[in-house]
This record gives sequence, structure tokens and C-alpha cells, in this order.
Amino acid sequence: MNPHKRVRFPAAFLGVVLFLLGLASPAWGRPAPLASPQDILAAVNHLRQVNGLPAYQANQALMQAAQAQADWQAANGTVTHTGEGGTRPKERAAAAGYGNGGTIFISENIAGGYQMSLDEAMALWQGDDLHLNTMLGPNYRDAGAGVASAGDSVYYVFLAGYVAGEQSSAPPESTVTASAGNGEQTPIQTSTPRPDGSVVHIVQPGETLWSIAIAYKVSIAQLMSQNGLPANAVLYPGDRLVIHRAGEITPQPTATPAPPTPTPTPAGPREPTPTPAWMGPPATVVITIPPQRTPTRLPVPASGQGSDWRQWAALGIGVLALAAIWWLNRHKA
Repeated sequence: MNPHKRVRFPAAFLGVVLFLLGLASPAWGRPAPLASPQDILAAVNHLRQVNGLPAYQANQALMQAAQAQADWQAANGTVTHTGEGGTRPKERAAAAGYGNGGTIFISENIAGGYQMSLDEAMALWQGDDLHLNTMLGPNYRDAGAGVASAGDSVYYVFLAGYVAGEQSSAPPESTVTASAGNGEQTPIQTSTPRPDGSVVHIVQPGETLWSIAIAYKVSIAQLMSQNGLPANAVLYPGDRLVIHRAGEITPQPTATPAPPTPTPTPAGPREPTPTPAWMGPPATVVITIPPQRTPTRLPVPASGQGSDWRQWAALGIGVLALAAIWWLNRHKA
């Protein structure tokens, strides 16, 4: 055998191995550039557009609060809704100036992980109704976003909010209106205990967590614990709230008292009972319930999609190494 041909294969083999090592090196496999807060807002507004909802308006105070929470998570290496000093999302938004001291409503989404991309964060937020509501809630109109990194970990924060009394971003057909015809609030109708002792309340338009708690004489903390609600939970008409679980209370039978014995009254002419001038026709309750529809979710990217080629490169190196060992054993002098 020609000795010059004997070295031709190892030389080609070493060239291919060096090329594959270069592909699998950190220089080739560095993560994609960090997404910006504007990228997060654009991704959420694209999801809203797909679902026929108007775009969120970027709010400077919410942008500031979201970025501060993202930075705090990166500095502490944790993913949490609790910020510096034990603050919560609503407190941070108010401290940043959102609402100018008025009553505000805030919902926050967070995500973080090793080289997490924005697509992966969006996929996580679309995985359950609570996070999806932050992005598709019809009542929210303002938004803010933040992103930060520490080492190989990336942290995302998205805030949605609205100020009480300001016009909602919801389209007209998705509004829920309850009117008693006289400008008064309709009192909450409490539910009677079921045979097993449980009490379940169906949320009606205009009802809030605190008003339901007052009606049933329970604490807000108890309602949140019974139903697994977060601190910034938003109730919608038709939601079911567990007031008491089965076995917590036992319905007591109520004895019906015997009617009193009527006392004979001497017959005589009766005067007609006048109708008070303030008593008009009964109030009409108008409730417009929007048609229920399933939110449209964006396609979820495959996990680890960006690193597949590096895995194939490593596999190729292993195959070539085995081929080289076989070739050297066969052509030993």
C-alpha cells in the first residue's frame, strides 16, 4: 500500500473533527440577543390582535415598574411576584406613579430560566387561564414590560392594568352591563347550602371579591384560600366561588312556627289603601352577557429547538472518532 495514501484519511478526519468542534463551541452556540421590553409588548399585542382585541397602550409608569421587578429578579436569581421590601405588583405600580393616586387594578406575568427566549416565555403564559387573562383581559388598557439577565438566566415581566373610572380597552360587544333602573346597586343574592353543606356562589355582574365576602360574612383571605386565587385576581360573571366546602357547616333545619290564631274583627267598611307616590313600576335589570369563546393561542415553539444542531455536531464527532479508531486498528504497520 502506498504510504502517502495511508495518511490521507487521518488528515481529512482531523479537518472534519476540528470543524465540528468549532460548531459546537460557545462562540458558535451563544444565545440569541436579549429581547427588549418593546418586543414583549409587541408579542402580547400580536396575541391580542389574533383574538380580536385592541392593542395595549405602553404606560411609562408600568414600564418602569416591570423593568425594576425584572432587574430585582435577576439580582436575586429568583422568579417571584414579591419585589424589594416585600412589595406586590399593585404596590410597585402605584409607587411608580400609575393611576396618580386613584384606584388601580394590576395583573402581572413573570417567567425566567436558563437562556429562556421570549417565545418560551409567551408559551408558558399561554398555558393557563390566569396568565392568559393578563394578556387578553378585556378590562385592561395599559401595559408595561421588563427583561433582565444574570449569567445564562433571563427574566421576563409583563404588567397589565387599568385605572378605575377610565374607559376600558374592551370592545362594545364584550362589555357586561347591570342596571337596576334607579341607579342603585343590586344586592348580592347569597346561595343556600347544598345537601353536603357546601356553599358555592356564582359571580354576577358588578360583584367584587370584597362585596361577596361581606355578603357571606367571611374574610377575603378565606375566599382567596378556598379558591386558590392570587392577590390580583379578577372576577368575571359566571365564575364559581367556593364559600364553604362540604362538611364545613351543617345545614340546620328551620322550624316553621305555627301561624297565630286569627282574632275576629268586627265587620265594617274598609278604606282603600293608598299607593305611595314614590312607588313606581318594578325596576328592570338589563344584563348583556358576551358570547363565550375559546381564546386563540399562538403556536408553541419546540423546546430546545435552537440547540438541536449542536447535538448533531457532537454526535458527528463521536461517530468520526469511532471510525478513526477502526481505521487505525486496521492499518497498523
